Amino acid sequence: MSLPSFSIHHTALQNLSQETLLTDGLGGFHMLTAAGVPTRKYHGLAHSHNPPVERRISWIMPLETLNIDTQKTLQKTPLEASLYTLEMTPHYFVGNGLKYLMECQMNGLIPTQIYQALGVRLERTTAMLDAGTVGYFYEVHCPVAATLTLEGLFADRDMHATASQMPKLSLEMYGDTLRSLDATGETLLTVRLVCADYLALEPISQPQMLHYAAEKERGESCSDVVARAGMFVVQLPAGHSRFALSISATGWEGEPYVALEREKNRRLELVALAQKTTPIFDETLATLALAADAYLVQRHSVNSKTIIAGYPWFADWGRDAMIALSGLTLPTGRFDEAKAILQTFLKYQQRGLLPNNFWDDGTGAGYNTVDGGLWLFVALERYLEAHPDPEFARSSLPILQEMLQHHIIGTDFGIALDPSDGLLSAGERGVQLTWMDVKIKDWVVTPRHGKAVEICALWINALEIYLRLSAQLGHTPSAFEQQCRGILEQAQASFEQFWNLELGYYFDYIDPQGQKHPELRPNALIALALPYTPSSAEQRRATLETARLHLITPYGPYSLASCEAAFRPDFTGSQLERDSAYHQGTVWAWPMGSYLELLWRETRDVGLLEREFAGLLGQLHESGLGAASEVYEAGTLLSKGCPFQAWSVSELLRVYAMVKKDKN
Repeated sequence: MSLPSFSIHHTALQNLSQETLLTDGLGGFHMLTAAGVPTRKYHGLAHSHNPPVERRISWIMPLETLNIDTQKTLQKTPLEASLYTLEMTPHYFVGNGLKYLMECQMNGLIPTQIYQALGVRLERTTAMLDAGTVGYFYEVHCPVAATLTLEGLFADRDMHATASQMPKLSLEMYGDTLRSLDATGETLLTVRLVCADYLALEPISQPQMLHYAAEKERGESCSDVVARAGMFVVQLPAGHSRFALSISATGWEGEPYVALEREKNRRLELVALAQKTTPIFDETLATLALAADAYLVQRHSVNSKTIIAGYPWFADWGRDAMIALSGLTLPTGRFDEAKAILQTFLKYQQRGLLPNNFWDDGTGAGYNTVDGGLWLFVALERYLEAHPDPEFARSSLPILQEMLQHHIIGTDFGIALDPSDGLLSAGERGVQLTWMDVKIKDWVVTPRHGKAVEICALWINALEIYLRLSAQLGHTPSAFEQQCRGILEQAQASFEQFWNLELGYYFDYIDPQGQKHPELRPNALIALALPYTPSSAEQRRATLETARLHLITPYGPYSLASCEAAFRPDFTGSQLERDSAYHQGTVWAWPMGSYLELLWRETRDVGLLEREFAGLLGQLHESGLGAASEVYEAGTLLSKGCPFQAWSVSELLRVYAMVKKDKN
């Protein structure tokens, strides 16, 4: 068994659009473009000081300059090649790294950049070694003796910020170890060289301006000043040599090469576990299993596992966690993590609602979501189907009952059963509760208060899942269960009111005044892909046909069909501009899972599904390497938003495994 691998080559690397991600299981990460050029304020090593949040950046990247010993050549002037590239101001680059970079190999999603300059071949592999610790591993082939000067870019800031002046750092060299200290004398970073023959430099800092083009496009702060300092000069004899740098924000003192092998073996074990669980033995499944690992992290405030919604800027969110849990943990065989995450959110349910986000200080959580708790029912059932656990099911049932009771009698944010039709209504002024809600100050961009189609479908599924679970556990139907059965039957019959016969699709929502809103959005696909949503075969076929004509792209559905007057094709500029387009046309990857699942259930056409999968599978080698992005611009289908998104990866993996397993 081997790790999945692919490569990005010289010409493709020039556009700086591919990014690599390495994570440490605590919310910390190392991120950079595959070309080695920092284009985001998040690029570098981000260490979490309160896992998985409060992440700070103290290191950006190493800078390598190659020098050939001219005394042993016919060349009389020094031969020098800088193997780095930095953008200092818009379109002004320094360094020749892009010229000399021939390839970025991704072996098990661990990047290796290959440079060829002055007859020298240099390979640099980057790997996460431990919490807050990254390693750079160099393999060099020289025709003649040479030296490699290593400088570093140092910072001291919150990862969401930039600096207008050089950070106040002290750099101290102790043999093969350099320490970066803040103004109070606290060690921020430890740099250690593992090399047989080197010269330690006096680390004198000078300011280095950086321009982050990706942040400029997002309308975010894009100018930064970091500290640039020399570190070491490595002596390279003719022939082959190797050495390593470890960069740690935690004072790690392990052996880098041992840690690298341990990390490679860990990744092999993740692939083997996913292959054993599915069982699917192709590189796509292996790549997605490795990608899934990045999002499963420890949250210290609740002392349990959680799911990071996306890298680089998201933390963990309840709704995202419940949607993403099934794909990240079940096809990958990570049942213990799935159970731990479910237990955490069950423990912290309040008045029937799940935390949409935990407060970073550990004192509480925000509960402003209607669908997070309902998705938990779906995630729990999927977990129990994949990994029967009667004891956990039995302990969960009373909590599920309590959650349903709160929805029936009414809970926060206007979330309550409508006794006239058995459906769930939600929403109050100033609060956005569904995944598609956007509010900019007093402007509600996508108002969906009332009965939203996917929320009512989730409600029906939650009732059905609860009743099925109770029956499987051998419970005699209680008065409450009889009440749920009556509500379920009423809701199933009432769901028909969402059907728009003229459009051949479902109304998106019914407002509190009873007006039905026919905007073409992907929420009906989410609703119908759920296992117990009432619909006829004719309605499902019509819905798929309408979606194919007006919503589906190779990367996911438009959030609003292009034929709608409010459609916005662009997703760029300031946060205000982006938020106004977020659900008004922008393509989202994660609902593609619902479309593909529904299409598979209705057609069982393997060839059709493989063609529909092709776009998102192609994204594994673009943008966030090995992953799928949060969104894609409607007008161009270019990757936008968060490049490494949990529920995008999860839904692709979940449905891919479902189709391939059934096919086999």
